[in-house]
Amino acid sequence: MDETPTNPKKTISWKMLFSGLGVFLIVLAGIVWYLHARKYVWTNDAYLDGYQIQISADIEARIITLYVDEGDTVRQGDLLCQLDESIYNSQREDALTNVDLLQETVKLQKIEMEKLRDIYRVAKQEYDNQIISYIDFDKIEKDFHFAMANFKVAEANLKNGIAKLGVIEEWLRHTKIYAPRDGAISKRWVVAGDVAQIGQPLFGLTDVNNIWVTANLEENKVGHLQPGDPVEIHIDAYPDRTFTGSVFVVRAAAASQFSLIPPDNATGNFTKVVQRLPVKIWLNVPESKEPLYLYPGMSAEIHVKVR
Repeated sequence: MDETPTNPKKTISWKMLFSGLGVFLIVLAGIVWYLHARKYVWTNDAYLDGYQIQISADIEARIITLYVDEGDTVRQGDLLCQLDESIYNSQREDALTNVDLLQETVKLQKIEMEKLRDIYRVAKQEYDNQIISYIDFDKIEKDFHFAMANFKVAEANLKNGIAKLGVIEEWLRHTKIYAPRDGAISKRWVVAGDVAQIGQPLFGLTDVNNIWVTANLEENKVGHLQPGDPVEIHIDAYPDRTFTGSVFVVRAAAASQFSLIPPDNATGNFTKVVQRLPVKIWLNVPESKEPLYLYPGMSAEIHVKVR
């Protein structure tokens, strides 16, 4: 059988061609990456952020009714929870009765003071005309001053009773827990029947109308940023969509400074670690027929086009 001889020079030329093409593609990819790196700052250490509000009780009372649950959307002023108000209603009735009693006391003391005032005026004229003795006039004068003091004390007690009634009515208003702003209930910490303590969180409320992206960028990239730089945002929950935004602010401290134990390199054992600075990026939420679930904590990836 005849074998076709191979041309060694031809084989070598093809290998050199493919090798040269490979080197060219690598160099081209490096140039493209370099030009892209100069125009863009990228990180996947980013997540959605927003205002998280812990709604708590100002008084200690048993929870009677919960009107919302996790995932519900609420508007500012919506009733979220009703606390037991029976004790405060009883105290209010007692305070109202006390205010009525004090009002009648003020009227009686005023009548007594006015009666002794008239007697005092007549007695003063009689004393000036030397009709009555100084001892009789002094007794009448002291009785009048005593009645006037009792009248002032009665007025003060009435003001104090009205103030106590106002405190109880304010407590009654705090038995109803309202939404402080628009948002969605992200967490419910209690159930009906629990006793709410002062300052105890009852609900977690997320302001879904003001959502931004917090990106932790390496410190050697932050110097290229300026407020207003456009940003492309990719959210893991919506891989097929590209959101837009803009750089709003670079926070004035590295993220490590907000940890429970900030780094302390004063011991002499030092290892340099590239720090990350939180960058706040406004998120432009597009209009959509379908609801967009954009909640704090969701992972994201950002590409900032630097100027």
